[in-house]
Order: sequence, then structure tokens, then C-alpha cells
Amino acid sequence: MRKGEELDLVALDHYLRKTLTTDISESDATLEVEQFPGGHSNLTYLLRYGGQEFVLRRPPVGPVAPTAHDMPREYKLLSVIHPRFQLAPKPVLLCEDAAVIGVPFYLMERRRGFIVRSKVPMNIGDDPALRKRLSETVIDTLVALHDVDIHASGIVAFGKPAGFVARQVNGWADRWQRSKTTELPEMEAVILWLKNRIPDNAEATIVHNDFKLDNLMLDEHDATRVVAVLDWEMCTVGDPLIDVAFCLDTGRWAPAKKTGMKTVP
Repeated sequence: MRKGEELDLVALDHYLRKTLTTDISESDATLEVEQFPGGHSNLTYLLRYGGQEFVLRRPPVGPVAPTAHDMPREYKLLSVIHPRFQLAPKPVLLCEDAAVIGVPFYLMERRRGFIVRSKVPMNIGDDPALRKRLSETVIDTLVALHDVDIHASGIVAFGKPAGFVARQVNGWADRWQRSKTTELPEMEAVILWLKNRIPDNAEATIVHNDFKLDNLMLDEHDATRVVAVLDWEMCTVGDPLIDVAFCLDTGRWAPAKKTGMKTVP
């Protein structure tokens, strides 16, 4: 575990043995914990009792904004999304008692695979056909997510579809006005451009709000197969083009073999 991000293993073990509905309470297996790389927003850990594994999600260390890093909300979202979109990991347990490890946290099932981060893994390599199939899989996954019925699933209760895009534009414009330290005409021009082009309300869907390649876990043996969609912290209900735009924007960059990062079409 990274320094400063350690967990109280004694308190955690005591709580889990009392609370988990699996057989670990009778197990002699010792609790083992490792921290996953990345995850500098919400922190993610692997918990292991013998052959049983769970993933723990908790907020970052230090003060956080009142509505940010809401573990109960993320857990409840996964509880309604997973049955209808099973690439979302299954949630297992929610702990809102900050006395256990200092903050609310939840456990979910562990999925196995690999994640594309700053370098192209050997599982993908330089094969253009494989990369094309992976790109198509990314879009197919997003289509499947947006196809989930927000009303039948009850997911609609987690957002306010009407006026979604306008709230994003106005919210970020307001944050700029409150945080700027100098006038910047280019920012004012961008804000005005966006406000004049807010689209009419589209048919609402789930909006992951952080849909990108490094939030997808891929099959170790078939890099074109997604085994999990991760990081549901900002998920809501609104205009699906928000996800499309974000995915396209983050997808502009790809690791080059020798020269670092380069733009790609």
C-alpha cells in the first residue's frame, strides 16, 4: 500500500468477519491486502481471504468536496446497474460506518484482466486489425450501456435528465468565474460559444461520465473482449453524447512505439 493510504487491517478484518455473508467468519485464512496502481481519486484495494477475493473502494485521503467521492451512491448505482449491464462489477457490501477504516467504503467482486494505461501492452501490440476490433468493441460496449432502460431499472432516480447539458455548461462556467485569478478573453469566448449551442434535450440514457479505454478491463487472452467497465463514481442520467464526446476526446492520444505520445485520427 502507498504511504499514507494504508488501511487499518485489524479493524477491517474484524468488521468483515462479522458482516460478510460468505464463510470467511469461520475461515482461518488471514486477510491479505494489496493496493491497485492508479486510482488516485478513489482508492482501490484487493482483499484476499485464502481463495476468496474482493475489491475495496474508498475515498481519497484528506478533505474532499461534500458531494464528491460518494461511496454509498456508487454502491447503490452498481446495485441497480449490474443486473442489467453485467460488465459493471457486482457490489458485495457497503459500510457507511466511518469508525471502521475512517471513511465509508464498499466491496465489489474482483474481475480479472488487464487495463491499457500509458503504454500499449503486449496483449495488443502493433497489430492494426486487432486495434480496430478493440476500437469497435469499445463503441459496442458504450452502445450496450446506453441501451439499458433507465426507467425499468430505476436508474433514472440517480439523475435529472432534463436540462442535463445546460447544467454542465453553466456549472463549469460558474466554477471558472469563482476560481479565475485573471481575466482570460479566450475562456469567455469559449463559454459564450458553448452557451449559444446547448442542444435540445435528447432522450436520456445512463451516462458513465468517465468512459475511456483505461476504465475498461480487457480479457488477458482476447484483447478485443471487455470483461469489466470500472469507475462509476460520476455516473448519472442524461445526454448520451456526453459519453461519446468524452470517449473521443480521451481517444485522441495513443502511445507511440519510440517517440512517446502522438495524436491519431
